[in-house]
Parts: sequence; C-alpha cells; structure tokens
Amino acid sequence: MRRPEDLRVPVWLASGPAEKLMDANPRHAQILRNLETLPHTNLAEAAAALAVPEAVLVHIRRSPDLVRLKPDWPALFGALKSLGSCTLQLRASAGVQRAECAIAHTGITPSTTVLHSDLGLAELRVLHPRLGSVWAVCAEGHAAGPMGIRVFDRHGNLAFEFLHGNQTDRAAFARLVSKLRANDQNQDPPCAPAPMALANPEPPKQPEALVRAWAGLRDAKHILRIQRQFGVDRLSLYRALDPSFTTPLHSGGLRDMLERCVHEELRVALSVGNRAAVQVHTGIIERVAQMGRHLTITDPTFFLLHDERSISSLWIVRRPDPLGLRTSIEALSPSGDVLLSLRSPAVPDVGESWRWRRALEHSAHQFRAR
Repeated sequence: MRRPEDLRVPVWLASGPAEKLMDANPRHAQILRNLETLPHTNLAEAAAALAVPEAVLVHIRRSPDLVRLKPDWPALFGALKSLGSCTLQLRASAGVQRAECAIAHTGITPSTTVLHSDLGLAELRVLHPRLGSVWAVCAEGHAAGPMGIRVFDRHGNLAFEFLHGNQTDRAAFARLVSKLRANDQNQDPPCAPAPMALANPEPPKQPEALVRAWAGLRDAKHILRIQRQFGVDRLSLYRALDPSFTTPLHSGGLRDMLERCVHEELRVALSVGNRAAVQVHTGIIERVAQMGRHLTITDPTFFLLHDERSISSLWIVRRPDPLGLRTSIEALSPSGDVLLSLRSPAVPDVGESWRWRRALEHSAHQFRAR
C-alpha cells in the first residue's frame, strides 16, 4: 500500500520496465493510478474513459520513446518535407480523415501554415494560436500511437498527426526529433478549458439586411464578419438565408451526393476540421460504404471514417462569387460548427462545374428537409 508521501518519489509510468519518470504532481499520480486500471487501453481510449485531455496522458507517460518537442511551428512544419511519404491524419468530431502523401510545398506565416501534398490531392491548414504541444513517438507499438509526430491543440485534444509509412525517411525523423527536442520535458502541456458553445437559437433581428450582406459576399473569410455583425451562429445564419441562399437537407443527402460523385466520377474537395486545423482532400472518390453508424469514403491515397451521429443539420449553401454562385454541402454540429464540407474544387477564372451543380440539384430535390 502506497503512502501519500510515496507519491513524491519516482513513479513507474511507461509500458516497459526500464522506463520511469520523476513527477511530483499529485494529480498526475492519481491519473496514473486510474490509468493503471486500463492496462490494455491505448491513450486515446484512456483519455475518453478517464475524461482527461489526451495531452496530459501523453505527458505523464513521457519516456525516451515519447519525446516532447519545442512548439516552434515554422521550424517543425518546414522540416516535414524531409520526411518523405507519410500518413497525414486529422481527428475531428465528424470522424478521422487520413491521407498518404509527402509534403511538397509549405506556406508559413506567423499565424498560419498551409501544407500541400506532392500530388496536389491533400492540404492541411493549421492555425498556430490554437496549437498547444507536440510530441514525437519514437517506437513501434507505443500506447501513445504509431511512430510519428502528434500535435495537440491548446485544450489538450489531438489535432493531427504525421505517421510513419513504408517510405518515410527514418534518419530524417531522428534528426528532426534531435533538433527540436524540448529542453524541459517536465513542463505541463497547455490544456485550457474548451470554450462554451456559441449556439444561438434566436433568429436574427434584421433578416433582410443579413440576406443583403450575404449577397454582397466576395470571400469566404468574410462569413465570420457577417456572423459577428448580426450576432448569429452558423446555424441561425443558414436558417435566415433559407431559401434564398441555403437549403436544409435530411441526413441521407450527404451519402446520396457522395454516391452521385462516385457514379459520375466528379472531382470534389472534401474538408474535415477541428479547432486547430482543416484537412482538405481534392480528387475523385472511388468508394462510399455504410458501416453501422459510420460512412467510409476512400480513394487510393485517402480514407475518411465519418460518424453520422455528430451531425445536427445538413445544408446546401450557395455563396456569391465573382464568377457566379459557389455551392457546397456543409454538415453542422449541435453548436453550429462546420464539421464537414463537400464542394466542387475551385479553378481560377473558371465558374463552378455544371455536372457538380446538376448532381447537387438531384440530391436537393430528393432529400430537402421540409
């Protein structure tokens, strides 16, 4: 039986008998005792079972095989090109999106990074202020997950990962870990409470003015400005724009549209996001299948496992564009966040594909929510 004072001495934390860690945090010691009751559970499942941010579990299981890196985002993202082919994976409440690719182009500013794959099929957009900590998993079969780099948001939730593939350059990975290894491995990861939902069931006070503002929209970045101007969340916004610029759909409308895209071999841009990042897949979807409550969407280098329970409402959204309307399907969470977006890829100086719009009109006719 351990005495309270024993918690101040080294505690065995890692899965291997030769890995240990000095940690004097009593809260971490309690989490560790709870974690030890789940000996065969990985850290993602344990975080859900214990209601603890996953970054905290990764922190208390740190070892020579689980290394904290410096949150130097420009240096980290700039070095990813050296790794070669890897698996880019993003986790969101809508599901998990995975792409096999190599990072070929990187656009970095002080606040954002955009990573482009070598074949132009995958893209990751990252917001630096919403990131928290980053870890390198340096051993196969680790409880934290596969070998690679794991990036957490400021709330302690996993945002995205760069996982090793068969053609990943292991030597480049080792150099990256050595160069960016944090000097202080004991520092607690940022785990701020998640913000309260912004859901606002109240209709806008000036719906006509809101519709006029939307009609003058010229950039998707200005949508948030309209929301702030009229004090509405995304769900209230889309309700106010119906039927001029939006159309509500039943949940089956998403699967129907995806199946039409497969049948007609339409190129699409499929986006899934969380608070810290958005991952976009652009290309032809080869297969859509139902697996219980999940939809699986695949092509040779891409996989999306989509949890249909996460969607509160589904909308066709028509956004003004200098070349005409751009249409998309957007899935919203109960709090009004955009979980998933499906659209026709934008081509410079070219309007929207008529084949895409025709397929969307068929889905809207059959699945419109009354």
